[in-house]
Formats: sequence, C-alpha cells, structure tokens
Amino acid sequence: EQWYLRRGREAVVSTQSTGVLEKRDDIEEEVQRDIYISMVRLWVMRCENEVYNINSELPILEHMEKMRNGEVAPLKPPKVKAMKPFILVKSEQQKRVFGAGYPSLPTMTLDEYYDKELKRIVDEQNNSEKPGPEPEDPDEETEESLAKARAWDEYRDTHKRGWGNRHNRS
Repeated sequence: EQWYLRRGREAVVSTQSTGVLEKRDDIEEEVQRDIYISMVRLWVMRCENEVYNINSELPILEHMEKMRNGEVAPLKPPKVKAMKPFILVKSEQQKRVFGAGYPSLPTMTLDEYYDKELKRIVDEQNNSEKPGPEPEDPDEETEESLAKARAWDEYRDTHKRGWGNRHNRS
C-alpha cells in the first residue's frame, strides 16, 4: 500500500517538473526555484525507493550466504503423491460420443475386429449372389425422359448461351 502511494507521489512530481522544464527561458526565479525543489524531491523519492528495495533484499542475500557456508540446508519441496490422469466430461452422453479422449482407448480387440469384418464380407458376397431386379436399359426412352428432353429443348430455344446473369457486365 505504501509502495503505491510513493509511486503515485513520484509520478505527480515527475510530470509537474518535466512539463515546466521545457518552457525554461521565460520562467521567473521563484518559479524556477520551485521547479528545482520539486526535482530534488523527485530524486529523494527515488533514492528512498532504492533504499527500501536494498533493505528488502538484504535478508535474502544473508540467507543465500548461509546456504553457501553450509549453516542452513536448502529447502526441499515436499513430495507430492502422483495422481492418475483423469478425463472430465460433462455428461455420460458426451463420454459415449467423444470416448476417453486422446489417446483413445481401443473399443474392441483385433480378434473381434477380424470377426466383424469377416462377417461383413460374407454378407456382401451373399447379397451379391442373390438375383435382384434387372436394371432398366438406359437407352430406352420413357414418357418422363421424353417430356424432360422437350422441356429442355424449349428452354434452350428461349434462353441463348450467355444471356444469363452477367454480373453487371455489359
């Protein structure tokens, strides 16, 4: 708290003195004396700040010296029991969707995967052997295809190539 107050006073004094020193030629003696006094106060505040910093560092340096001489053993961090990693999920549904995270755990063994693939392949082969409905001849014209072709022909007659949206180009 004191540090903040000192820094605030130091900032106020420094802005006052620097702003006035720029216009130095036409200043009266009394004003100039006040400027110099405020500059001295600024440097006194800075010196007090440095003395405070030095005094706060002294105990640390003394402790380091004692550690070098072997008078005091360095502090060792306490041993922390290792925790198992865990995954946080918002809901059971999210856990089912996203799994255990990266790297994800396997969901089936290699034998289970092999059996599943083998079953899928056998099913595909059985389905392909069954005769299905014969596909229609693509060259055969139906009423629908004729109507569609005529409608397209009429459209092409009324809409020549390049007559569409020209994106404001003339």
